[in-house]
Amino acid sequence: MQVRRRRSGGGRVISTTQANYDGNWVYGSGNKGEYRQKTLPVDSFEPNPWGLYQVHGNVWEWCEDNWDGSYRVVRGGSWVDQPVSLRSAGRTRYHPGLRSHAIGFRVARTL
Repeated sequence: MQVRRRRSGGGRVISTTQANYDGNWVYGSGNKGEYRQKTLPVDSFEPNPWGLYQVHGNVWEWCEDNWDGSYRVVRGGSWVDQPVSLRSAGRTRYHPGLRSHAIGFRVARTL
C-alpha cells in the first residue's frame, strides 16, 4: 500500500506567522520566529480550513476527556511552549483545579 504525502508540507513545519508560541524554537525544517511572551487576541492569525481560530498555540485548551480518572486533558500548546507541543497529536494532563496563565478553554456551540 502506497501512502501519499501532501505536497503543501501540511503539518511538517509551523511558524510564528501561524500560531503564538516560543519562536526561539523550531519544529521540523522550520525557522526561528518571534517570541511574543504573552497571549494574543483569538483572531490574530488566519483561521484553519474549518473556520477555527488559534487551534494551535496561545493557550492550552481544557478538553472534556479524562486521563486516569483524576486528570483532565489539555491540547494545543501555548505561548510559552516549544512548537513540538502544538502538534495535533500532542496532549498532556493536569488536575482540573489547576490555574495557569498558559491554560484556557474554547467555547463551542452546535449550529
